[in-house]
Amino acid sequence: MSDAVVFQGLNALDFEEIRASVVRIPEVTRRIMEAQRIWDSSEASHFDFFNFIASEDRVFMSNIRLKSLAAAVVQVGLYERFLRYHKPPQIIVGNANGDSALKVAAGILTFEEMVSQSAALKLTRPVAPLQLADAPVLSGISLTEYGAYRSAKDDNGESVMDEISVDKIDPAKIIATLVEEHDVRSFTNVGPGNLLYPQLEEDLKMADIQVVESIEMDPMLSWFWTGMRSRDFAVAQ
Repeated sequence: MSDAVVFQGLNALDFEEIRASVVRIPEVTRRIMEAQRIWDSSEASHFDFFNFIASEDRVFMSNIRLKSLAAAVVQVGLYERFLRYHKPPQIIVGNANGDSALKVAAGILTFEEMVSQSAALKLTRPVAPLQLADAPVLSGISLTEYGAYRSAKDDNGESVMDEISVDKIDPAKIIATLVEEHDVRSFTNVGPGNLLYPQLEEDLKMADIQVVESIEMDPMLSWFWTGMRSRDFAVAQ
């Protein structure tokens, strides 16, 4: 039996309440600060990661490139948090193009390379102060392509991550391949949130396959979703 970690991808931070909470996680904070240092050392226009992540939804989602990079930075931090309490997974899954936390986790890219090579740094217009947009800026954005890697040993006995042949477009087909061909019995989502749409998650659970979320598994982060539900309840009242 195998276990897999699934990176949520571009839409992981689509809700303001989630963004306000996730920046409080120490590993995420450190990665945001590191990303800021890398950005500031480049020739890109001035930009503040913390201000952008903490911004209201209309601002945050007005530029897909910045949103994509911010989500990847946060997911690298959350994956490091996951590894504090759990052994490395045998398989990792996520978006393989654009800003890819998956490729950082697989050792294909360093964190600095992910940030410095991001399309977000190539923005020609100033990005601060942040401006509201009537619609997201989609210029130059390509469809998400997914990838998967599994742990293996090289000829010298060193641990490496080998790419698995999977469907590049459909997450459901990827999950089916991992279950049927690689005997994956447990999926942990590194989000925040969940890449697996509800019906797929229900189908997996019916097949006695575990689907969990890394933040919910963390005993020190019990405040994360609880606090959010409390705020939602207060608003509903």
